[in-house]
Amino acid sequence: MRAIESLPAKIRIHSKIQELDAKYKKEKEEDSKFSEDSLEMKNYKELKEWLTKEGAYIGPIKLRYYNENQRKVYSIRGIKEKECLLHIPKKLILTPEIAKQELINNKIIKDNELYGLENSYVAIFLLLEEQKPESFWRPYINIFPRDTSQFPIFYSRSEHRLLEGSQCFCKIVKWQTEFVLEYERIIRVIPEIAKHGSGRFSHYRMIVLSKHFGITIDNVKTNALVPLADMFNFNVKPQISWKYKNESEGFVAKANQFIHCGAELYEDYGCKSNLRYLMCYGFVLEDNENDEVELVIGLNESDHNYQDKLRDVEPFRGLKLYFDRSKRYYQWKLIILLNYMRLKVYDKILKETQKFRLSFLPHEEEKGIEAIDLGNPISITNECAALLKLLEVIEVREAEYPTTLKQDVKRLSTDESLTHNQKNCMKLLIGEKKVLQYLTEFANLALDVIKIFNREKKAIFKANTGNELYEVYAKNVLTPFLEELVKKSAESQPKTSNP
Repeated sequence: MRAIESLPAKIRIHSKIQELDAKYKKEKEEDSKFSEDSLEMKNYKELKEWLTKEGAYIGPIKLRYYNENQRKVYSIRGIKEKECLLHIPKKLILTPEIAKQELINNKIIKDNELYGLENSYVAIFLLLEEQKPESFWRPYINIFPRDTSQFPIFYSRSEHRLLEGSQCFCKIVKWQTEFVLEYERIIRVIPEIAKHGSGRFSHYRMIVLSKHFGITIDNVKTNALVPLADMFNFNVKPQISWKYKNESEGFVAKANQFIHCGAELYEDYGCKSNLRYLMCYGFVLEDNENDEVELVIGLNESDHNYQDKLRDVEPFRGLKLYFDRSKRYYQWKLIILLNYMRLKVYDKILKETQKFRLSFLPHEEEKGIEAIDLGNPISITNECAALLKLLEVIEVREAEYPTTLKQDVKRLSTDESLTHNQKNCMKLLIGEKKVLQYLTEFANLALDVIKIFNREKKAIFKANTGNELYEVYAKNVLTPFLEELVKKSAESQPKTSNP
């Protein structure tokens, strides 16, 4: 009887073994796409030998290439939680401070000669080291990607045109201009760089930007390049964590959970919008709740209360607010957005008791976000006007795009000719437009509550709408305000006495 009862369990185990065998057979076939004689695998082997020779520890992990630019790091056996996967000693970590000192030691620059270009020191150093066959950093330099066309700063004109209306387009122009200005300043100090051209400098500048880790070494915060550690891909659910440890004088990566044999190892690049992921790393996420869109809201200089209003929104004349759908910061962004809109549409001089100052909260104050006062409406008429003005601002912003959200979604799902870069552009646009759609839904839901109140003199809170921004606002601001108006109205009514 026991043998019969255990049969299903044995079948499940056998099925699991077959599934794993098929998986590892497929992975072995993928490994064979890039043989040990390929340039990529030769470079990886040399990097591994160099790291080991210089005192690095490399755990049960292996690198696999899919093509010249796509690769993954995976486990070659089961890995226990908290097991060390990688230890890179301090001497193999390249920071702006180290690069600058090397440039000074080699009499290439003088101290503070390129003041303010700290982010370029490593790019300059690598560009010069690339020309030395016997460079200490040669094994690391050889493993860098040769193609950086996945970064928007290197997109073609046709790819740039796809981003029309997106803040990404302005960001690309800004970075391109900054890189050129950095390059022109550098070649005045280091003429040798000129023979490599601005394109090669931008190539290394982008590699450094996409690969650096923000770490603290000996109580000094810095951005560091860490060989091999920069080969882990991103996932919102990473299995590894990393930090620089002063006690072991090295960068350490550990498993934060049990990892099965053959599993790809992921790290966390942090919560970012697709704009930042695309600009810095060359990829985007599907339906990223941290997608953001820029709303530019200015005061009307012809407003007879302009100067008075300007004092209430100092130190800026116009508001640039990046809004997203995540829960991280939307409460304080809502404060700024609504207060600005209330002020923008107010047709009188604010009383001292009504004045509010707009301020941006630093991210480190996020822990206290729940206790923040979301601000009180000035009046029901003003609140309605502010929400309508917000819809007007959103409509103007949407008009900057040549296509609609619906058209973009359809094209992404049906156009098989789209390249990898083009798909990323489409996903970025879709993410931005979803944020605008979210804000539109918020404003319309709030206006519905006000319409019901004006008609029935009741404060009715719509719950379970799926729009958390609205629900936070309605629960904490609008409904209490309307209930207070109902209460005051009742108190102002003359009392009738019984005969």
